[in-house]
Amino acid sequence: MHVALRLLLLIAICLCVSPLGAQSSSAHRFETHASLGAGGSYDDEGSIGSGLSASFGAGYRVTPRFGVEGEYTYLRYRRDFGAIGEWKGAAHSFTGNALLHFRPNTRLQPFLLLGAGGLSHSSGDGPGFAWTAGAGLKGYLTDHIFLRPEFRLTSGKYGRLPFQPEPPLSNLRFQFGFGYRW
Repeated sequence: MHVALRLLLLIAICLCVSPLGAQSSSAHRFETHASLGAGGSYDDEGSIGSGLSASFGAGYRVTPRFGVEGEYTYLRYRRDFGAIGEWKGAAHSFTGNALLHFRPNTRLQPFLLLGAGGLSHSSGDGPGFAWTAGAGLKGYLTDHIFLRPEFRLTSGKYGRLPFQPEPPLSNLRFQFGFGYRW
């Protein structure tokens, strides 16, 4: 499993770095986005619940194909165990992401995303390291306004209190948002 993740990371780095030299510098633009969606949280034993998620971020298009962004994500989850009770909580993550855009000069721009940052759990004892990976689509309605559906996996560790989900905590989510590019 670790070998596969390392290979995936190496391929992603090569895809991001190789086209950089051939890019024009005319597309340097700031972007902001906000999204809402649904997702689920998982610990080492399986699902600990599902619920709503929200995120917002700001980024910069370094070249037409390559961008960077900072993003905050909130995911609130709940799982009902019937007579036993329920499990609920929230996960917070802040990540710095690298984005590789395909077809950058069109209105529909698929992208891959890879990032790292921090993850905390509402009942945990502090943040820990997290990584995130995903894919999405930027659909430009105008030169400045775009829609942004995406699928994302974020996983990380955090300080754990007794009787709380065991790290690593992973969040899978689908979100649909909008953005603005200057």
